[in-house]
Amino acid sequence: MTTVDGRLEANIADFARDRTLMYLVGAFAFLLVVVGGFKGLKSLISLGITTAAIFFWLLPMLLQGHSPMALTILVCTVISFLTFVIVSGLNMKTVSAIVGTVGGVFVAGALAIAMGYAAKLTGFNDEEMQLLMHLPETMNLDFKGLLFSGMSWGLWPTP
Repeated sequence: MTTVDGRLEANIADFARDRTLMYLVGAFAFLLVVVGGFKGLKSLISLGITTAAIFFWLLPMLLQGHSPMALTILVCTVISFLTFVIVSGLNMKTVSAIVGTVGGVFVAGALAIAMGYAAKLTGFNDEEMQLLMHLPETMNLDFKGLLFSGMSWGLWPTP
């Protein structure tokens, strides 16, 4: 906000959507438990664990300069294991599903890397990514690895 000739001027960059998104998240959680019952509740708990793992484990480790692909594969593997065990319990069917999903995680990572190198992707394909170049030099980010990590999350076979 600025004042020009005694008048107050404001520029709106975007709309505040936080309240609407909270209502949407609340409705999703409610419907998940209503429709899914106890299994829906366990799925909601797994979703909370996934969110916590991303924000409190994956992102801090990425900011410390650890390998994005290795971390992505590790976090996806742990999240897949926990999700299957929480939702379905530990049995032969669950173990089979875990093995298949972890195999899919590795395939997704390999595909992301192979396609990224084949297409000569750098991780700086749009303006927002180029803003990352202005981060302090003490943050040793692997931009190509971050791109491949994001691609792997997109290809991740969700349990």
